[in-house]
Amino acid sequence: MIRPIKLMIFDYPSTFIAKYSPWGYIRYSSYKDWLRDEFGFRCVYCLTREMWCPTGHRVFAVEHIRPKVNNKKRINVYENLTYSCHLCNSLKGTKVTLNPRIDPLGDHLKVNLDGTINGITSQGKKMVLLLGLDDPERNALRKKYIDIYNAFQDPVLNTHHLIINLYHGVFGYPVLTPNLKAKNPPGLKNKKSVNRCCYQRHHGKLPRPVYLM
Repeated sequence: MIRPIKLMIFDYPSTFIAKYSPWGYIRYSSYKDWLRDEFGFRCVYCLTREMWCPTGHRVFAVEHIRPKVNNKKRINVYENLTYSCHLCNSLKGTKVTLNPRIDPLGDHLKVNLDGTINGITSQGKKMVLLLGLDDPERNALRKKYIDIYNAFQDPVLNTHHLIINLYHGVFGYPVLTPNLKAKNPPGLKNKKSVNRCCYQRHHGKLPRPVYLM
């Protein structure tokens, strides 16, 4: 029997410390690779990972935390951007919800072992409804990956090559991670921060899965 465990891979972050502060791009889409790395190659709202999608980052978007229609001066401001899947981006639209850069979502949302998501505050509950985070199809998808994660923790199953390949295939990094050190944005507050990007930390090689991203 597989012992239930703490699902660190499905924990919403309890803190947010920005790694990068680029500025000066004319188009906000130019920040996408920075945001991919910043937010762990997954949707900040529903936790869907690039590795779960056949076309990877192509089904993810640069998302404006405060809607661009009401905040034209902040359309290209990095601190007003985050990384989300197209579905969450579409459902959020021009509505205002929790700011994941200021209000850590771990204080408001919780993923359960059955794949469901609960709002643990009134603001979290509103976000669940707004973004359809507890949609049955989304819950079923999360449950599938939770089962893979649990199987990999089992001392018997985690020696099987199929389980190993499944685990690394869905909880690793994308095959191609952006080399932020080569990006050269118009401005960068901390130029040394690019040394912490995924590509640089793993020397351009496919890294092992991470548990907290």
